[in-house]
Amino acid sequence: MFSRAMRGLTICWYDCMLVSFCDALIPLDQNLFGLNCILLEISFQCGYVPRQPSLTNRKGFLHPIIHLGFGVEFKQPAIIAEGLAQAAVHDNWIGPLLLAAEKASSADKSKSMVEILDEIRADKKLSTAAHWDDANKIRDGLITRAPDEMIKYASQRTVRSDELEAKTAEMINAAGITTVLSDTHSLYKQVSW
Repeated sequence: MFSRAMRGLTICWYDCMLVSFCDALIPLDQNLFGLNCILLEISFQCGYVPRQPSLTNRKGFLHPIIHLGFGVEFKQPAIIAEGLAQAAVHDNWIGPLLLAAEKASSADKSKSMVEILDEIRADKKLSTAAHWDDANKIRDGLITRAPDEMIKYASQRTVRSDELEAKTAEMINAAGITTVLSDTHSLYKQVSW
C-alpha cells in the first residue's frame, strides 16, 4: 500500500518537475546560449561559477543521463526537460560513490576503459558482487558488496575538457568491444556488424 502511494507521489512530482523544466527550457529552444546557461545553472546549482557539482543530474544514474545526453546532442529542450525531471525524482544512491571516486581520482593517472574493464574482470570480489536475485545489480550488488573496489576503478578514469571527444570515442570503442566479446553463438544475434 505504502509503495503504491509513494509511486503515485513520485509520478505526481515527476509531472510537476517536467512542466517546470519545460517552462524554463522550451522558450530557449532557438537560443542555444541561454539553454546551455540554464543547464549549467541547474547542474551546478551555483550560477556560472561551478564550485561543487550537484548530484541532481546523476541521481537516476542511467535514464536521466541518457535523456539529457540525447536532448543536448539533438538540441531538444523537451527531452532535456524529461531527463532533468527524471533526475529530480530519483533517489541519490549513486552520489556518495561518485563523490568518493572524484576525491580519489588523479588526472595524470587516467587509464583506458579497456584496461579498467580487464582489471575489473580479474578482480574476483567486484566481478562476482552482483547476484541474479539483486533488484538493482549496481546498487544492491556492486555498491553494497564491493564499494571500495567500485571507487578504486571509477577513480582511475578521468576526462579533461580538452580530451572529451577522444575519451568519448574510446568509450564507444570499449562498448563495441564488450558487446562483440559477450556474443554467445548459441543465442540469436542482436547486433549485426
